[in-house]
Amino acid sequence: MHSLIFKSNKVRSAVITALVGLSSVSVAFAEVTTPVSINLEEQPLKDALDKVSETFDVTVIAPGQILRNKRAPAINRKVTTDEVVEILLQNSGLEARRTNSGAILVIPQESKKRTIEQSESSASNSGYESINQEVEVIEVVGSAIGDLSRAFAGGQVATGQQLGLLGNRDRLETPVSTTSLTSEYLENTQTIRLNDALQSFTSVQATTTPNQGNGGGFQIRGIQSGLRSVAFAGLGNVFYEALPSTVGIERVELIRGPSTLFTGLSSAFSNGVGGFVNLIPKRGAAQGEGSFSVGYKSDSVGYTRLEYGSRSGDADEWGYYLGGEFLSGETQVDSNEREEKQFAASLDYNGEDFRALANFIYTNTQVDGQSREIFGAIGPTLPVDFNTSNNFNQPWAFINAESLISIVRLEYDITSTTNAYGIISHSVHDWEALSAFQSALQPNGDFTSDVGIFDTDDIKRTNVETGVRSQFQIGEVSHNFVIAFTYGEQSEKFDFVGFDPADQFTNNIFNPISSPIPAIESAAPPNNTSENTFFGATVANTFGFFDDRLQLTTGLRYQDIETESFDGTTGVRTDIAEGDKWSPGIAILYKVTEDISVYANYLEALSNGGQAPDFAVNAGAQLGPVASESYEIGTKLNVGDIGFDIALFQYNEAQTDTDPVTGIFAKNGERRTRGLELTAFGEVMPNLRIITGASIFDSEITESTNNATIGESRAGLPDYRLFANIEYDVPTLKQLTFTGRIRHQAEARVIQGNDLDMPDWTTVDLGLRYAFTDSTRFLLNVEN
Repeated sequence: MHSLIFKSNKVRSAVITALVGLSSVSVAFAEVTTPVSINLEEQPLKDALDKVSETFDVTVIAPGQILRNKRAPAINRKVTTDEVVEILLQNSGLEARRTNSGAILVIPQESKKRTIEQSESSASNSGYESINQEVEVIEVVGSAIGDLSRAFAGGQVATGQQLGLLGNRDRLETPVSTTSLTSEYLENTQTIRLNDALQSFTSVQATTTPNQGNGGGFQIRGIQSGLRSVAFAGLGNVFYEALPSTVGIERVELIRGPSTLFTGLSSAFSNGVGGFVNLIPKRGAAQGEGSFSVGYKSDSVGYTRLEYGSRSGDADEWGYYLGGEFLSGETQVDSNEREEKQFAASLDYNGEDFRALANFIYTNTQVDGQSREIFGAIGPTLPVDFNTSNNFNQPWAFINAESLISIVRLEYDITSTTNAYGIISHSVHDWEALSAFQSALQPNGDFTSDVGIFDTDDIKRTNVETGVRSQFQIGEVSHNFVIAFTYGEQSEKFDFVGFDPADQFTNNIFNPISSPIPAIESAAPPNNTSENTFFGATVANTFGFFDDRLQLTTGLRYQDIETESFDGTTGVRTDIAEGDKWSPGIAILYKVTEDISVYANYLEALSNGGQAPDFAVNAGAQLGPVASESYEIGTKLNVGDIGFDIALFQYNEAQTDTDPVTGIFAKNGERRTRGLELTAFGEVMPNLRIITGASIFDSEITESTNNATIGESRAGLPDYRLFANIEYDVPTLKQLTFTGRIRHQAEARVIQGNDLDMPDWTTVDLGLRYAFTDSTRFLLNVEN
């Protein structure tokens, strides 16, 4: 990593030249404590630090990358050395520390300390005296293992996020819409499952609940997604149906827009068109940190969580984290009981040139009396005023899901501005469920139940990614370049039995009935029923112009996928689909000021078209890859301690479905979704913090094999959503904080083909937390 050292005029240029390739260096100097008059105009921060070094005869050390695009305010008065540096770094996200020799070291705020032994030979090579001391440095830009971006004012949202293979990016230099929730926010809102965190994004709507067992269904910008497209540390295709806990999760990041360029194509049946959720794992803390928490959720769900992490080594280069959670009890839904276990562990090494991170996650979910949604309704009205504690499924319904996930990531700094990385993940999932599938809700509350049982064993997924990231300068243009290759494969043994007319029955949401357990059985076959393999190659570069105030990101991903279906009994292949595609992406960003940026992008999404369901005429047929595209323009700005994000977007999404007339599963058209998103977060005043947002949607079918559906809006997508989370510290009693959350959704169409709408709804949640000591807190939240 390059560091800039500003000294006196006669040696400055020699110092900068000599330091290429060194991590950092410090030299002794005579500190100026008497105020000195200085007159600085507003200018780039690196130029201002140069003037300070010159005026005060002080050595200032700054890693060159962190000064890019930073500007310093004007100063015209008498100041000491420390005072002038503090003024220059205001609102820059940087801070200054003194080295043992008295030099000033400029670093990102809240950066992790690391001891660097500067050897005598390195010091003599640079022409300076040898010194052993502690300094603070940042990791190579783009590293996925290095320190996280600091939290924004209020501590609830981070100032940056991980953008898949493009690595860590500052929010104001990211040309797509993003939001990154910190562990502080997750803990304060008692977020114990991923679905809980997703409620904080107005562009996301959960379509299933934890009481259903898997609870992994959600929409991003109105487009269905799910756990199979959730990324872990920037790598997709690791989760299946077991809803992950937030144990071991440091941050939950939402990246809106197609994920193909950033995370590649998932070999699973998933959709990354609307965006993707990225989970950042926890690592051991420098001083060793542990926590123990117990909680209670109605009706009688209790949970316990234990976490501990620490670091060791001469420079804290080794770190480990262990966490576990156990949840069990009866929920507020009749006959519904949950038992969930999750364990997470990480081991990392953070050396000067080499970094490694290994993560392990085990999840086990068991739900008895599984609840389920009702698909579709028959008008002209929807039934209302029913008891929401009623279980519309059956007491004998259940779901069991188990997952074991392991991921290893390696990074090596070839030079101070180039690193190579590699990732490998392997996961095994088992899933079994017996359920009554509800549909055709009528005004009197009647609906139809069809019984089915699933048994899926040995769902195995392996993903490999390797690449090189490099930063360099050609003339006046900077480059942030990455080239990466990905390979993945998935296999599963799947069996489904059900939808027998003899087992079909009528139920009612006002007076649910319990039917006898049907005499159906399902068992995973001895052979694989499907196998998917995919290969991808990506090249991308961010060009920086005018001292990186104007940034142009271009990328191209090649994706090749092969999907195969097999007879689970005989092992004979019954169908194969192959396809490949080039998916381009382009984005432009301009930093109007240090606190305002505007951007626009065009991205393409590539999804696995999926396999025809058992009830389709072409059951088992594979569609191969299907492509969608998106456009977005937006702005990001900071006004004091409040951040604002505004985005306008449009998706042209490929549609696949089973034709109700022909019964054939195929690509059958295109849907256009447009929208406007507004997000605000930060600290309104010292005692008041907010995360709030609004999303406006407009969606319609623009192409279809069924002309009667053209122009229809998307089922379940409202015209708008509103969200606000508020925290207020009582001034007279700092230990007490009141919290509130409001969610509102406009009416939405129930199903395609009729004008029946779900009414709008509003929920208000209230809570408080009280800190008895610095390490003991009590939290209470009432959700509606």
